[in-house]
Amino acid sequence: FTSLVFLMNEYVPIPKAKRIFDISFACVLFVTGIPFLIFLFIWMAIEKIFSAKARTPIFYCEKRVSGGKKFQFCKFRIFRKGVIEAEQKRREVVHTKPLEKNKNNLSYYGRFLKQVYMDEFPQLWNVLKGDMTLVGPRPTNVENSSNIKKRGDYTRERIRCGITGPFQAHKGKGLNQRKVDEEYIDFIENNSGFAVVREDINILFKTVETVIRAEGI
Repeated sequence: FTSLVFLMNEYVPIPKAKRIFDISFACVLFVTGIPFLIFLFIWMAIEKIFSAKARTPIFYCEKRVSGGKKFQFCKFRIFRKGVIEAEQKRREVVHTKPLEKNKNNLSYYGRFLKQVYMDEFPQLWNVLKGDMTLVGPRPTNVENSSNIKKRGDYTRERIRCGITGPFQAHKGKGLNQRKVDEEYIDFIENNSGFAVVREDINILFKTVETVIRAEGI
């Protein structure tokens, strides 16, 4: 039955125009983000000097699913020393979202990064590699992916996942995530690559508005 459901929801390839836009825009963001990265690394260094709890690896990486494939997903680590490690002892798969709700789990620079969504910046490398796209359903960990498929949601199997998406760009608007992700996938299937790029630009602008309001995504 599961195989039949997946066949009804076949993988949707990324249009060439969308891929070219992904690579071009990711490169621009990397270059323009250099001053931010310098500021961030200085802040990290200072906090690590004065706080032992902030002396953690720069990145946090885990296996996630995009387009039905597992890949190494990385973010700037926002958690204090021991938080992730304690969770790993309790369970095989770490769920970071619940941990993020407790500010005491976060470093000071981590709180800032989370609020403005810049902990996701390293995922531009995943975009350049082709693991992800700029706009698409958000990737989830392997355990969540399995549970989501059991509910009949194959959005992360059908298409390459994104740094942001239509649901994340409209956070707080009461939308159904599965519905808006499926609508976006249908849009890709039924429109030209250039139309998809225009829609992606629109979603990226709305994402920036959400980030500026510091609502997170």
